[in-house]
Amino acid sequence: MARKPTSLQAAAWGHKNSDKRNRPDPRRRKLPADRAIHWIPRDLAESGQDAYRKRHPYEFFLRRAALAGINRHVLSADGEPRFGFLLGHTCRCPNTGVQYSLVDTALAAREVFEEEAPAEVLARAWEEARHVFEGHSGQLLGWYHSHHLLGLMSSEADEQANKELFGKPWQASVIVVPGKNGQLGGVFRHDPSSSIGERRQPAPFHELLENAVPLEEMKSASVMAWTNYVPASEVTVETRELAEVPDRESANPEMPVRRPHATRPVSLVIPSEGAEFGLIPAFRRRPLWPLGVFAMVMLFVALLTVARGLERTPVTNISQTRTVYSLEERRFFDAVDGLGVAVERYAERSADFDAARIGCDLLAIGYVAADATFVRIAARYADLGANPKQAAVDAYGRASTEMAVINAHFDGSGCPRP
Repeated sequence: MARKPTSLQAAAWGHKNSDKRNRPDPRRRKLPADRAIHWIPRDLAESGQDAYRKRHPYEFFLRRAALAGINRHVLSADGEPRFGFLLGHTCRCPNTGVQYSLVDTALAAREVFEEEAPAEVLARAWEEARHVFEGHSGQLLGWYHSHHLLGLMSSEADEQANKELFGKPWQASVIVVPGKNGQLGGVFRHDPSSSIGERRQPAPFHELLENAVPLEEMKSASVMAWTNYVPASEVTVETRELAEVPDRESANPEMPVRRPHATRPVSLVIPSEGAEFGLIPAFRRRPLWPLGVFAMVMLFVALLTVARGLERTPVTNISQTRTVYSLEERRFFDAVDGLGVAVERYAERSADFDAARIGCDLLAIGYVAADATFVRIAARYADLGANPKQAAVDAYGRASTEMAVINAHFDGSGCPRP
């Protein structure tokens, strides 16, 4: 007789006996490539290979506030290994057909992580976290934990836990390694088609910012603390190729998909018997005397320059402006990010309330979460002083407008204020 799955397995697998919302039900949502930073593992970037361009069935996005929450939790003062769960939604872009997972919440577990028995620890912690998940209305997209002794790699125990609980294409695990010389981290995908060596190496991911910012300011707006990742914009010219991928279902099969960095094969001339030795590309088999003349001219110019002692023209360094946020400003924008999540959850609850699927008690929970977040935003906005930057002023204005909309809906619901 098949054993009944645990509540964690049911949530992770999208089991038929679990709630329907625990199974992947991609939302139709535009791909947020214009406000996301594509992070690439430094090893892949320095290798010169295009391995990071490998298309996964689901692109993986971590909201800025969720990434900051993971780092804060694993860097707790006690120095013990910590862990938690990743909650969010699966989406499908209606314009491009790209499917992606969006993590908006990092749900921290209270107990210490035990590397020897991760499955038991995860199942025990999930029982305490189920009530939070039930109020989230999304999917369980994975888990995160810290390594203090093993370094940045997915261990055998991690592999087993990923295979048993988080092996779906829309799921991933995050590993963070604290250190005095910098923090390491990585997103790991369990792809059965990949080798075990590839699964144990960090994978690319996208950090989702709250608002779209110019490309040159994206890095300064990030909360990324992992020193082993670099932005894709620093590896190659930013092409926004993720947003330009055609819909897999509607693409014209007669029109080949244009691949970046495609190389044209060079035909080789095979020498016949008695011909000169060596294989020379056909396009290079041409008279070589112009090249020799050019080399001689360049050598003459170089020697003449040295002989005359000409001074080199000084190179002018063009300074690049970059927005640098203070500690108070980062705390303010973190609070604004949190309101974005609270507003989205309240919108989901308000839709259920208007359709008479939930009562005032559940609607009030969403309202209290949004109101508490806005109070925190107001307090941190006051910490910015009398002359905050324009970006902070605009963000506070948007937050005030969003909270006003929530207040108007809650007042019109007829529910008593909590």
